[in-house]
Amino acid sequence: MCGFAGFLTHSPNFSSPKAILGAMGDAIYTRGPDSQGQFFDSTNGIGLSFRRLSILDLSEAGAQPMQSISGRYVITFNGEIYNHLDLRKEIEVKSSSPINWNGHSDTETLLACIEFYGFEETLSKCKGMFSIALWDKKLAILSLARDRFGEKPLYYGWAKKSLVFGSELKALKKFPSFEGRINKNVIPLYMKFNYIPAPHSIYKECYKLMPSELIRFKIKENSCIKIEQKNFWSIQSVVESSQASQITSNEEAKHLIKSSLESSVKSQMLSDVPLGGFLSGGVDSSLITAMMQKNSMKKIQTFTAKFESSSLDESKMAKDIADYLGLENIVTTVSDAEAMTVIKNLSKIYDEPFADSSQIPTTLISSIAKKHLTVALSGDAGDEVFGGYNRYKWGPYIWDKTKNLSPTTRRLLSKSFNIINSRQMHSIENILSKILPRRLKISLINEKVKKINLITSNANSPQDVYKLLTENNLSNAICTSKNDNHVLSDFRLKDSDLGLDIAHQMMLNDTLTYLPDDILCKVDRASMSVSLETRIPFLDHELFALAWRLPLEMKVDGRNGKLILKRILSDFVPEKLFNRPKAGFAVPISAWLRGPLRSWAESLLDEKLINEDGFFNFCEVMNMWNKHVSGSQDMSNELWSILMFQAWRLDQ
Repeated sequence: MCGFAGFLTHSPNFSSPKAILGAMGDAIYTRGPDSQGQFFDSTNGIGLSFRRLSILDLSEAGAQPMQSISGRYVITFNGEIYNHLDLRKEIEVKSSSPINWNGHSDTETLLACIEFYGFEETLSKCKGMFSIALWDKKLAILSLARDRFGEKPLYYGWAKKSLVFGSELKALKKFPSFEGRINKNVIPLYMKFNYIPAPHSIYKECYKLMPSELIRFKIKENSCIKIEQKNFWSIQSVVESSQASQITSNEEAKHLIKSSLESSVKSQMLSDVPLGGFLSGGVDSSLITAMMQKNSMKKIQTFTAKFESSSLDESKMAKDIADYLGLENIVTTVSDAEAMTVIKNLSKIYDEPFADSSQIPTTLISSIAKKHLTVALSGDAGDEVFGGYNRYKWGPYIWDKTKNLSPTTRRLLSKSFNIINSRQMHSIENILSKILPRRLKISLINEKVKKINLITSNANSPQDVYKLLTENNLSNAICTSKNDNHVLSDFRLKDSDLGLDIAHQMMLNDTLTYLPDDILCKVDRASMSVSLETRIPFLDHELFALAWRLPLEMKVDGRNGKLILKRILSDFVPEKLFNRPKAGFAVPISAWLRGPLRSWAESLLDEKLINEDGFFNFCEVMNMWNKHVSGSQDMSNELWSILMFQAWRLDQ
């Protein structure tokens, strides 16, 4: 796990290109604090800057930028190739002459495979997470590539006629002619989703590579141009082929999924530095850590965080799981003061606006784990792959019950939902949390009621249900720019051609959009801000294809999700330790905005500040703020998006 940046320019007429490369690398120092490296070719105008977090082959033999044995290729690579030892054996067998390895890094394996197979075929053979910049000296072509699911970030853009690229935007901003002009047209998208969806970024002429995307560039006629853009792998194709070969036996499904997941976990435990895992006590993290412990001769260290003021405390469940499995679980109670400190640093960690409030606990737990580890395995993506989100159960159910309602009935239902205000709903939630048994508790009831109300009032199709469950319902007047182009909404509907049921449509849409742009972005930035590598076993692409061979009833029923994972987990721990409602990684943002964060929030929502920037309509912002602080409506999710944008803007 590392970070890199670079440029390709027709005329490197700046005085000190290596100083620029150094500045670009230093901007992403936390991604690789162990060492740095540079490559610069003045003839071709190519520069590569690298920051290293040493994980495999800690010696200089693993340093980057790295040249291939023939000298044709130069690579900078961020991530891990989990099957690189298998790939070494494969090309050793096929090669007509012995390969003299310098070390045992996966970077060296990548280069040898690229020389043997070519870049695109090598990518298709790799199991892992990666973003790669590859310079081909022979053809004078720069190739950029990103892993199948988008675990590792990669930005690229134009600074006048030069191409700049890197793991984070803060590196691109160090290039002399990079202008960093805010793209007003993506702000409505950001407000709708709490993140800026790929391929867009917050800046004009600056983009994210899409997951599984390969792009090639070349200098031509005194300018850097894109000469090829393609996908080396397709989620939709995998889903389509997997649907055509469904597994019908529950026992066969359990055996295949268990074996594949355990293989993924085992391969991701390869490390030359201390390794452990995150443990929330939920199904996903419990299963990953259980398999880690099974494949370890010593106690696996796991980490759990709890908030002193949150009603959603998962530490007791995590402790029960850890005690049963024999894990060394470290539980840390995070004070409100510690959380507030992290909140005020988020705009530096997420160097474009990002507003999933679970970024707070993710950053905190990463910081705690880093004191003991360099690598942590995570249970992320289990929800998208195996049907864990509540919307996969409730969305189809609500649609089925409301699709035939008359407009009059819908209006009456909507009015009934609006009778109870936000404060009253929170009071009801607190009462229910005390009197209901654990298996019947409903978390975040206020948010769920809001969503049900929206669907009942506005949904006219299954696609509408999904959009209303995943998008913020905001006044069109909140942003001064109205041009969101419906880019993501259109993209999300393409899966309807596959003939999937509603729940599977939602799962595919989440994997294409919410997973890379929210979940994986959140985990990457939080962990790399403290130089911690995170790995996600659920995103093994062979496991993913296998999961899509399962019919929906093996994943989701009327009350529960991740059924197959729960069956597997019961082989490791008793069901009573994990069979509980999904809680999520929640923090009490709503209450904090009315309490300890109020003065901070009001300073960011200053009328002069908002009006001078001209991105938001101040009257609409104040309307939301007043509803929230009065308790008449919980607007914390929408306000958090504005606050994160404003905090980011002030840091520019």
